[in-house]
Amino acid sequence: MRVLGEPVIMRQDGAGAALTYRTQTCALLLLFEADAQNAHRLTLVHASARRAGDPPPSLEQCAAEMPAR
Repeated sequence: MRVLGEPVIMRQDGAGAALTYRTQTCALLLLFEADAQNAHRLTLVHASARRAGDPPPSLEQCAAEMPAR
């Protein structure tokens, strides 16, 4: 994910992967699964608030906070 830079958390689960990016107010989770050609395909994108009790941001709000690369 060169566009977002380096994730703060990267976890391999079998043939899949989970990447987490963080800004001041949100966390963006990207889940990938391997397809029939063993290439990673994005299967889920989830934005959440970084502080308990804060309302969850929309995906657009969270993505807008990501630094430009």
